[in-house]
Order: sequence, then structure tokens, then C-alpha cells
Amino acid sequence: MSLVLELSPLWQLSKNTIIPTIKTRLGDNYSQILTQGISPYCEWDVRSPVYSKPELDVILADLRQYSLSSFEWSPTGEDLKECVCDEWTVTTVGENQYTISTKITSTQVRSNASIISKVYPPRV
Repeated sequence: MSLVLELSPLWQLSKNTIIPTIKTRLGDNYSQILTQGISPYCEWDVRSPVYSKPELDVILADLRQYSLSSFEWSPTGEDLKECVCDEWTVTTVGENQYTISTKITSTQVRSNASIISKVYPPRV
């Protein structure tokens, strides 16, 4: 059974789509850039709302299981995507006020718009 991460809508999400490339330096300051594969991936910067220490301890205990292995997550309500994250970082923002943040990497990004379809004319 795979883990499914569900975050409150109050969490702030910031998406960065990354297309893996290889850059080769040629002579006379020229360079060539090639893409690696055909699938880009996304990194999401995720930040929680402000929590008190007792709330933080409960939420962080639950979130730490997601840094141990891959999990499924749907940041925008679309299909679930396989994701990984390294660890959850706690930041103090005031007296007894904390936020939690991490960087979640989606390993499978695919939308219907990226699928090329060919429409054939009807046979006569």
C-alpha cells in the first residue's frame, strides 16, 4: 500500500518545472544544449501555515513518514503523482510559532496536453 500525502489548502505551494539538459561547450564560445529524455519533472516548494509547538509536534510526527520513501500526492487536485522529499524543515517565526517546509519532487509529470494525438480523416 503506498502512502498518499494530503495537505490542507492553507499550505503555500510554489511549482518549478525542470527539463533535464546536458550542456556541451564547443569552440569559440558556442555551446549545445540537449534535453535528457522526454519527461520534465516538477519541484514544489511547500510551506505550512503557522503552528504552535503542540500542533507542530503532532503534524511533524505524521509528515516524517513521507521522507522515508516515495509517496503519492496531488498538489493541484489532478491525478496522483509519485513524489519524494528529503526532509521536513521547521522554522521559528515567533514565540511558540513555527512553520514547516520542504521541497517535493514529482517523478512523473504528464498532462493530456503533452500527448500528441493524430486525427485521421474518415475513410471514403
